[in-house]
Amino acid sequence: MIKLFLIGMPGAGKSLLGRKLAEFLGISHMDTDDMVEKRAGKDIPDIFNQLGENYFRKMEEEALWDCISMKEDMVCSTGGGIIEKAENRAVLEKFPTIYIKKSLDELYKNLCSELEKRPLLKGDSKENLEKLLQKRQEWFELFPSINLAHGDFGLRELASILYEIEEKTPLGNQITEKRIEGIHPVVIKPFIAKKHIQKSEYVITSKTVYTIYSPLFINESLILPDGESAKSQDNLQKIWSFLISKTVSREEVLTGFGGGTITDITGFAASTYKRGMVFNLVPTTLLAQVDAALGGKNAINVEGIKNVCGTFAFPKCVYIDPLVVFSTEMGEIENGLIEGLKVALLVHEDLESLNAQLQLAKRIIEKPDLLSMSQFIQQAVRDKMKIVNSDPFEKSKRKYLNLGHSYGHVFESTFNIPHGKAVALGMLKMLNGKKDPMILDYCAFFEKIVKNHIDRLNIVWDEEMQKKLVNDKKNTKDEMVFIDLEKPGNPVQILVKKCDIK
Repeated sequence: MIKLFLIGMPGAGKSLLGRKLAEFLGISHMDTDDMVEKRAGKDIPDIFNQLGENYFRKMEEEALWDCISMKEDMVCSTGGGIIEKAENRAVLEKFPTIYIKKSLDELYKNLCSELEKRPLLKGDSKENLEKLLQKRQEWFELFPSINLAHGDFGLRELASILYEIEEKTPLGNQITEKRIEGIHPVVIKPFIAKKHIQKSEYVITSKTVYTIYSPLFINESLILPDGESAKSQDNLQKIWSFLISKTVSREEVLTGFGGGTITDITGFAASTYKRGMVFNLVPTTLLAQVDAALGGKNAINVEGIKNVCGTFAFPKCVYIDPLVVFSTEMGEIENGLIEGLKVALLVHEDLESLNAQLQLAKRIIEKPDLLSMSQFIQQAVRDKMKIVNSDPFEKSKRKYLNLGHSYGHVFESTFNIPHGKAVALGMLKMLNGKKDPMILDYCAFFEKIVKNHIDRLNIVWDEEMQKKLVNDKKNTKDEMVFIDLEKPGNPVQILVKKCDIK
């Protein structure tokens, strides 16, 4: 159960931050001042004037203890005077409690427009505010603090604030990790990326990931370019040279920390270095978390053909941190949603499961929160690992994961369309004309996401695009292999003579 308490002076922004964090976490927000006003049927100035400060403090304390006893996840924004009583400080020390620290000038600036609502600041309000701060400062300083530069809380800023809070409080201990067993285990938990990277000896990452998470890299690391350019023969050679220069043994562990291109090339390098060394993966994009990092398929691109050279080799573990996804742009999140929904269509026949995953995806697009993201990831991982566990080396059922990929890879490499959106185009090309209501709902979602690329479905393919399609890695010598979907949960393989492809 998550319980996070925010303390600080009036004007520190506890209520705004508490509300934003609660929305982001997908849990309740409680404000002790609001609770007091609701129970008394009066606003705080009237309570002070008519019933006195002692009465208010008693109700404030009752509100705090009610929050502590509630059996639900919450962020609680407390009144500024809650820490004046020793009993309140003692109980707050048992929970993740963070002091929102502001200077006197910042506090006064924030309070200027509402001084009439602050009974303790009447008269010389700035002088009274300074006296109040001096009185409470030592009690606030008993708790870890954070400084907020501004009140514009986007997804990336909220994720960063939570990481800072987790560093200073036991917030992460309140969250239970999800472990999904299989051909390789997958561990899912917010904040796990930081903990794992800091204890990893050798890390392969990308330029952008290194920039965002540079404080985590305390050991040896190799930084590769962003995007598909990372998956080249030259970069594969760089990793081998990096490992050789550090005299890394095959028993030591290499960690890939980044998106799908990083997890792909890390696995390939590890599986071929000294005929195979141990490796872990910490995927940072939603697409990598629900697809690329799962299942032990590792590859690089050669001569413009995606994933044409690679290996099957399974990581020791995949560590998934749903929080890091919010450091990426919404376009990256959309790519991961597409792959997660693709696998749902392959695995589930029942409408309830299919609709639940689709509704989570829609919620993540419309109003992202960590709870919805975590639930989507957990289900997507279970779905993909169900297929992978039954066919680790892609001899039968695992081939169905290529739904949308034959055409998708061509769209991706030819027009530089992101992988997830390219796969969505490939699925729309394969599923065009289906009558199943759930397939239609999924296709409508895909169409909405790829609206800027939808015209690619109607182009006339040139010779270079045909070459890429014919050289797709899952084809046989004479036949093209396509995956189609008769209905949800019932994928089929379609074989087409290469000479018949138009």
